[in-house]
Amino acid sequence: ALAFNAQVGVRQSGDRNLSQVVQDGDWSFTGSLDVENTVRVLQSGDDNTSFIDQTGIDPQAAVVQSGNTNFSDIDQGGNGSTAFVDQIGSDNLSFIDQIDPAAMNSLADVDQSGENNLSEITQSGGTTNTAMVDQSGNDNDSFITQTGSNNTADVTQSSNGNMSTVNQTGMGNTATVTQGL
Repeated sequence: ALAFNAQVGVRQSGDRNLSQVVQDGDWSFTGSLDVENTVRVLQSGDDNTSFIDQTGIDPQAAVVQSGNTNFSDIDQGGNGSTAFVDQIGSDNLSFIDQIDPAAMNSLADVDQSGENNLSEITQSGGTTNTAMVDQSGNDNDSFITQTGSNNTADVTQSSNGNMSTVNQTGMGNTATVTQGL
């Protein structure tokens, strides 16, 4: 038997906040399978925007934005994709792309505090890729691209004006970037 549970929770306080969630799937399975798409969005402040688009099996997404004019866009496909975005401050941007239908069990976690920080994570193909971004301060940019399996990228940038780019292709790669004071 197929059980499909789509869960969405959105809480907003402040003015002109926008949250858009799209959960879609074409489920044609045999046997016993539970499918659960889960979204949690919490926005406080003014002019924050969150877009989440989920297809595939068991994607999980959570967004917390506090401050003003923060933007988050999460696109998930494949199986078992998980994305977390936590942005505190103003004018922070986060983009997570886990849309490849062949991908499985990818994790992307973005924590940004301060102003004008940018994070872009793309995870395509393969299984069990992990991307972690922690940026504090202002005007920091992080770009992570992972193709393949069992890759790990961990970026920590503190202070102001840091930039990092991590490209991982293949299997079992580990990258650690630490910049700032």
